[in-house]
Amino acid sequence: MRDSYTQSVAHLVSAIDDVEQVLRHARGLRARVVAKISAPAAPDVPDPVPGLRADLTEMDVLRSLGDWRELGTRLGRVQHAVHQASDAAHACEEDLSELFARRAELRGLLDSYRARAVRLGLAEHERLAGLHGRAHEELWKAPCDLGRPPGPSTPTSGRSANSREANPGGRNHTRRRSV
Repeated sequence: MRDSYTQSVAHLVSAIDDVEQVLRHARGLRARVVAKISAPAAPDVPDPVPGLRADLTEMDVLRSLGDWRELGTRLGRVQHAVHQASDAAHACEEDLSELFARRAELRGLLDSYRARAVRLGLAEHERLAGLHGRAHEELWKAPCDLGRPPGPSTPTSGRSANSREANPGGRNHTRRRSV
């Protein structure tokens, strides 16, 4: 412990700096999410960095007192805390990114339903156009609500287009047999 203390603390300082950088990015990402997505709510970004830096200061005190046993124990706890903070920071960043990914996915689905309706000649269908308009408005406004569909859900319009594809013009194409 005595020989490797400086190197161990340097590794911890570097790891804490990395956590701080990820958290800074996550806070910026959260600010963008809050501005653009109202629901589901963006998770908070905790800041364990000040506490981790205080732990390093306490370790320096233990070193100056020559309490190597307690210093070794504290080093293990701080290393564990830094790993947990890093994992939590990356998870928070991922959770926030997933909200944007979900919005993009829903926008893409809506565009694909619109393209399918055009291909099927249903682009001017009153009900589908209304559903598309409401869904488009909800997904492109800021902040948008990803938690609820705007009226009848967009997949309904896909089902409507599918039923039209199987039965163009809504006509019944089955023939009656005479007995």
